[in-house]
Amino acid sequence: MTAGLSDVQLSDGQMKFSKMRASESSSSPIYYLNGIVTTGEPPAVSVEDRGFFFGDGIYEVIRVYDGKPFCLPQHLERLQKSARAVELDLDAEPQRLSPTALTALISDLIRQGGFGDASIYLQLTRGQAPRNHVYPPKGTPPTLYITIKPTPRQPAEILQNGIRCITVEDLRWWRCDVKTLNLLYNVMARNKATEYGAYEAILYRVFPVMRRPHPSSKRTSAEDRLVQTPTECTFGLPEIRIAPVPINESRGNGCWGRMLGSQEKMLESQGNPLADHYTEVTEASSANIFAVVDGKLITHPADNLILHGVVRQTVIELCRRNGIEVVERPFGLAELARASEAFLTGTILEIAPVVNIDGKPVANGMPGPITLAVAHLYKESYERGFAF
Repeated sequence: MTAGLSDVQLSDGQMKFSKMRASESSSSPIYYLNGIVTTGEPPAVSVEDRGFFFGDGIYEVIRVYDGKPFCLPQHLERLQKSARAVELDLDAEPQRLSPTALTALISDLIRQGGFGDASIYLQLTRGQAPRNHVYPPKGTPPTLYITIKPTPRQPAEILQNGIRCITVEDLRWWRCDVKTLNLLYNVMARNKATEYGAYEAILYRVFPVMRRPHPSSKRTSAEDRLVQTPTECTFGLPEIRIAPVPINESRGNGCWGRMLGSQEKMLESQGNPLADHYTEVTEASSANIFAVVDGKLITHPADNLILHGVVRQTVIELCRRNGIEVVERPFGLAELARASEAFLTGTILEIAPVVNIDGKPVANGMPGPITLAVAHLYKESYERGFAF
């Protein structure tokens, strides 16, 4: 392994760094794996790590602007929530895995690397153990991996020109609020968007009309119980949605059979596959989504169907502080099709106007005034170190 930084280890909970070689600069990524810091080639993780076998782990992606991690407490709080949801005990090693310890470690890595604008990838797995679906014995140390690399800010052309998206049926599991390593469906959806010349895939769930009525309609208490069915499988989540509609393979090519096109297109297709169903836009494959409908900025509520994005919450707080009304409620493909504006939010993506969905322009096909105002507020927020 080529290392521009001598291998160093944690001692008494503190990071000990050697001096960086003169040939190294802030353009080089830094890697941290279980107490060892290197540059050059990424460190090797054991093939018996449960993250490798099962995707048994959680992660966070954090932005660094001018050498300062943006909204770091919020990211670490979400990491703790994800750990509790998947029963990954971080309290067993507070000197290494507590928010205080991770904050100190990240700050040291940023300082040692001399980073200005960068991104942090932090991953925790259940550790190294022989392959077994049962959790490893208590005391198995989690694997902590961090990499920090230079990352430029959002290219100006994204905000100026916007991005194209397609719609894809959301067939992921039902704890999307947990930021786990299991991202295969997200990867497939994003790849499908690329194949169709789009930047992102906007995901939507499909529900039977009788069991998942539109949020504006009146529901009986019995219908509410069908929508909100707390069970032991919720891992402490007070509300979880009903099971998804089974996919009929005869309607198309496997899991992509019903994924493309607007609701109107699908209703016109043979057999009217969604005529008796209700759609609900959730998020994108790696971002949250907002839309302007009837003059109001709407976004899916923060429940188990979406990741509770840190940028999403930052945008909501900024809008509320600046007189822009935000409504957190479910909305479907039909509402998205008539939106006057739409944009995505994400840690790396920042604010990205959506100007075309499934080959149709959003309004006039240009970034709208609310989107541009939100983008301006967000840029101001990270430049001054906004915290909510």
